[in-house]
Amino acid sequence: MQHKSDNRIADMSSESLDPVSAFWLHGVLTDEMRENCITQDELLRLRDLKAQVREHNQLRDSIRDKVQRGAPFEAGELTLEIHESKQRSFSFKNLSRLLGRKRVTELRDQIKPTTCINLKVVRKDPPEEDHGSSDGGNDGF
Repeated sequence: MQHKSDNRIADMSSESLDPVSAFWLHGVLTDEMRENCITQDELLRLRDLKAQVREHNQLRDSIRDKVQRGAPFEAGELTLEIHESKQRSFSFKNLSRLLGRKRVTELRDQIKPTTCINLKVVRKDPPEEDHGSSDGGNDGF
């Protein structure tokens, strides 16, 4: 007699899984497949580093605001080297003011688009449990 969890594993190993997941489920991954897999450890580390970047940016912006207000530094071994530079923003809005919206649109359309890939680590939904067969759960009676 199979337990309910055994049925779920048997169902998961069928056509519903991609080949790598099916191999992973059975513990049969070749070295090449393992090297090409994105591991859970990598995903966790990516998520954690993203949180650190967010915290870094918030702290940097806070310190930058204090510097611009002329805040003094606490005495100690660390200080900041501050380099100010001027930059020009080639935004659609700024260029439209100079050249007109129609001309900027024409120029923009001549530029080949760049493909961007954004990654976001998310928790998968838990697999749905099978609460009956396709005949409505009547078990043939």
